[in-house]
Amino acid sequence: MLAITDDAAEVIRGLMESGAGALRIAPAAPTSNGHGPALLLELAPEPDVEDEILDADGAQVFVDPGIVPSLEDKVLDAHVDGEQLEFAVRDRD
Repeated sequence: MLAITDDAAEVIRGLMESGAGALRIAPAAPTSNGHGPALLLELAPEPDVEDEILDADGAQVFVDPGIVPSLEDKVLDAHVDGEQLEFAVRDRD
Protein backbone atom coordinates (compact mmCIF):
# COMPACT_ATOMS: atom_id res chain seq x y z
CA MET A 1 0.00 0.00 0.00
CA LEU A 2 0.97 3.65 -0.34
CA ALA A 3 3.70 4.69 2.10
CA ILE A 4 3.53 8.11 3.77
CA THR A 5 6.70 10.07 4.55
CA ASP A 6 7.19 11.76 7.91
CA ASP A 7 6.99 15.15 6.16
CA ALA A 8 3.65 14.31 4.55
CA ALA A 9 2.28 12.95 7.84
CA GLU A 10 3.28 16.15 9.63
CA VAL A 11 1.57 18.34 7.02
CA ILE A 12 -1.59 16.21 7.04
CA ARG A 13 -1.78 16.25 10.86
CA GLY A 14 -1.48 20.05 10.73
CA LEU A 15 -4.33 20.26 8.23
CA MET A 16 -6.46 17.95 10.36
CA GLU A 17 -5.74 19.93 13.54
CA SER A 18 -6.74 23.16 11.80
CA GLY A 19 -10.10 21.62 10.91
CA ALA A 20 -9.36 21.38 7.19
CA GLY A 21 -9.95 17.61 7.13
CA ALA A 22 -7.84 14.65 6.09
CA LEU A 23 -6.30 14.08 2.67
CA ARG A 24 -8.25 12.04 0.10
CA ILE A 25 -6.71 10.57 -3.04
CA ALA A 26 -9.05 9.71 -5.90
CA PRO A 27 -8.87 9.26 -9.67
CA ALA A 28 -8.99 12.44 -11.74
CA ALA A 29 -9.34 13.25 -15.41
CA PRO A 30 -6.48 11.90 -17.52
CA THR A 31 -3.38 14.06 -17.75
CA SER A 32 -2.81 16.03 -20.92
CA ASN A 33 0.45 14.21 -21.64
CA GLY A 34 -1.08 10.78 -21.02
CA HIS A 35 1.65 9.66 -18.62
CA GLY A 36 0.60 7.78 -15.52
CA PRO A 37 -2.71 7.81 -13.72
CA ALA A 38 -4.13 11.22 -12.92
CA LEU A 39 -4.77 11.67 -9.22
CA LEU A 40 -6.89 14.19 -7.37
CA LEU A 41 -5.66 15.08 -3.89
CA GLU A 42 -8.23 16.97 -1.87
CA LEU A 43 -9.23 17.63 1.72
CA ALA A 44 -12.16 15.60 3.01
CA PRO A 45 -13.89 15.67 6.41
CA GLU A 46 -14.50 11.91 6.22
CA PRO A 47 -13.83 8.99 3.88
CA ASP A 48 -16.25 7.82 1.22
CA VAL A 49 -17.99 4.56 2.11
CA GLU A 50 -15.54 2.24 0.31
CA ASP A 51 -12.33 4.25 0.81
CA GLU A 52 -9.32 2.57 2.35
CA ILE A 53 -8.06 4.53 5.34
CA LEU A 54 -4.33 4.87 5.88
CA ASP A 55 -3.04 6.18 9.19
CA ALA A 56 0.50 7.43 9.74
CA ASP A 57 0.78 8.37 13.40
CA GLY A 58 -2.58 10.15 13.35
CA ALA A 59 -2.33 11.53 9.82
CA GLN A 60 -5.21 10.04 7.87
CA VAL A 61 -5.30 9.54 4.12
CA PHE A 62 -8.46 8.25 2.45
CA VAL A 63 -7.81 6.31 -0.76
CA ASP A 64 -10.44 5.59 -3.39
CA PRO A 65 -10.52 1.79 -3.86
CA GLY A 66 -10.23 2.15 -7.64
CA ILE A 67 -6.68 3.49 -7.43
CA VAL A 68 -5.32 1.29 -4.63
CA PRO A 69 -3.52 -1.09 -7.05
CA SER A 70 -1.71 1.78 -8.78
CA LEU A 71 -0.37 3.04 -5.43
CA GLU A 72 1.13 -0.26 -4.23
CA ASP A 73 4.75 0.76 -4.88
CA LYS A 74 4.36 4.51 -4.29
CA VAL A 75 5.11 6.96 -1.52
CA LEU A 76 3.26 10.17 -0.61
CA ASP A 77 5.52 13.08 0.23
CA ALA A 78 4.91 16.74 1.04
CA HIS A 79 6.92 19.91 0.81
CA VAL A 80 6.15 23.34 2.24
CA ASP A 81 7.85 26.38 0.72
CA GLY A 82 6.62 29.53 2.43
CA GLU A 83 2.86 29.38 1.95
CA GLN A 84 3.08 26.94 -0.94
CA LEU A 85 2.14 23.35 -0.08
CA GLU A 86 2.92 20.54 -2.52
CA PHE A 87 2.10 16.87 -2.29
CA ALA A 88 3.80 14.35 -4.56
CA VAL A 89 3.16 10.68 -5.21
CA ARG A 90 6.36 9.05 -6.42
CA ASP A 91 8.00 5.64 -6.79
CA ARG A 92 9.51 4.14 -3.68
CA ASP A 93 13.30 4.20 -3.61
